[in-house]
Amino acid sequence: MENDDMIRRISAILFLMVLLIAPLSVSSQSFDYTVTVHAPAVRETEDGYVGVISEMSISISEGDGSIFVETWPLSEIDTQASARLAATVASEIAGVDLYQYNFYYSISSISSVIGGPSAGAILTVATVAALNGWEVDPKVMMTGMINPDGTVGPVGGIYEKAEAASEFGIETFLVPEGQSVVTHDDQQIDLTTYAPENWGMSVKEVTDIQDAVFEFTGMLYETEEYSGDIVIDTSFFSEDVNEEIVLTRQLKEDVSSSIQDSAISDSIREDLQAYVDMADERLSAAEGAIEEDMYYTAMSYIFQARISYTYVRYALDYLDSGEDSQVISQLFNDAEAYIKDVNGAVKDQATSIAGYSSLEAFSAAQERSFEALEYLDIAKLRLVWNKEAEALYNLAFSVERARTSDFWLTVSERSSEGESIEIEQLKDDTEIILNDANLTYIYASDLISSSSLLSDASDLLESAFSEFNDENYAAALFNAIESKTRSSVAIELYSAGSDVLESRLGRAKEKAAVAIEEQRANGIIPILSISYYEFASVFEGNGELVNAIIYYKYSEGIANAFKFLMASDDDGQGKNPQEDDGGGLLDDPVMFGIGFVSGLFVTLGAFVIYRRKFFKQQSI
Repeated sequence: MENDDMIRRISAILFLMVLLIAPLSVSSQSFDYTVTVHAPAVRETEDGYVGVISEMSISISEGDGSIFVETWPLSEIDTQASARLAATVASEIAGVDLYQYNFYYSISSISSVIGGPSAGAILTVATVAALNGWEVDPKVMMTGMINPDGTVGPVGGIYEKAEAASEFGIETFLVPEGQSVVTHDDQQIDLTTYAPENWGMSVKEVTDIQDAVFEFTGMLYETEEYSGDIVIDTSFFSEDVNEEIVLTRQLKEDVSSSIQDSAISDSIREDLQAYVDMADERLSAAEGAIEEDMYYTAMSYIFQARISYTYVRYALDYLDSGEDSQVISQLFNDAEAYIKDVNGAVKDQATSIAGYSSLEAFSAAQERSFEALEYLDIAKLRLVWNKEAEALYNLAFSVERARTSDFWLTVSERSSEGESIEIEQLKDDTEIILNDANLTYIYASDLISSSSLLSDASDLLESAFSEFNDENYAAALFNAIESKTRSSVAIELYSAGSDVLESRLGRAKEKAAVAIEEQRANGIIPILSISYYEFASVFEGNGELVNAIIYYKYSEGIANAFKFLMASDDDGQGKNPQEDDGGGLLDDPVMFGIGFVSGLFVTLGAFVIYRRKFFKQQSI
């Protein structure tokens, strides 16, 4: 408790320093446009919860993607994360590069602490308006959180907020889809009829930010109709898959024969046969995928099958030797030598990448090589703990993961065409995407107490940071995108529920298709994005909608990331306006001060979230 109190005191002091410094910094900026809106909040009083009105201003200037948040009174971490997400989604909707602008959010309220995600949607609307130089209707107000896909998520206190909006003179109040019917004083109230009759204010539901932008500005975004007939062709893997299927069938025959010839007990034979049966199912699925010309899917099924076959082979080698420690040591030595050879080949290939198709494939190779090393370490640890079965399974996984790394390396070499790309060039862009993934995870963690998606996102984020520190920038980029995707899906499921999964799926599918077509229009074959789109369609066909959404979002995220990297390499792109001013952050002590103190505050906030999560995991 004392430590928590100390952390809170330090947080308050640091944030007060930010508030003292921020006005000095912001006042020296020249803004392209400023938009001011009002948003409802809820405050607790002696008589219960009441609605209050906050004022929010968003200013835009040329910049490098920096986001500044000034609040009074204090703000919680989720408010800062909402601002980051608002800027990201607004930039995507407006069709601009986030990293060509700086965003300044100023929020004031009579609540003792500004927190909660319910202002995320209106912050996004205001940001879209500021980016376009549009006026907003002061008689319109809304509440709702912003989801990473641009949809508006549910919030609490709808009745209290609507009542406060009416007292403020608002004529149109926007609420998230499905939230116009509320419970107040144990009575169910339909605000679409109640508000006009009692408050003289209309209440409308909105599904996404485009709907809300229209209500505030009267402006509509003209988007091309998605025809839904995107062609997904992974035949560039066909020869590799046909070779792998032959090798895997031979592995199956060898393992099946060895089980029957082994002197192991019937119970162990039955256990190992169960792994073979699972592998046989995956191999059969791979053969079916080949018949449907779905070669990435087939290769994925082959990978899954080979893990089980290889594990059984290792287990039989060890058991038939009388559990000889030298045999298991030799298995580990051979596996480690192979994995390190693949890892060395990946490092060598890093110096000879040409073209973005090759870069996509290389990023997959580097990520899988890193994962193979991770599982090798896990296998060694299990062996130290005398858990031989777990050790051998993880060893099999690490070897087969290294084989997929080798596969992607071959694809990268085969796709190498165009201008040479140095992996070091990815460093700055990867760091931006990594930090974005980290903030998305922090935001999701603050909303959701526990989720398998968030657990996966945390593991991927940890791997991404580790890879970045080891200068494996392509792998770090890959895992950062996957981490952000899982955090984003966790947020969307939290805010929407299973009843709207199909609409979320359709949205994710469409955005992935558009991202792939944009890459193709630029003369690029987005190998990895196409592969994930195909795999997503398989999940969709099997009714596994959450996994389908994840893989469609992977597909879009990778396509957009590499599109962004391509744009940042163009002449005149990715410039830092501070360079034009003849000075950087260190040349401006005020900006340095706010950046330093803000960094400390956000880092401390992230530490508090992590610290709480850690101790929660350790408790029974």
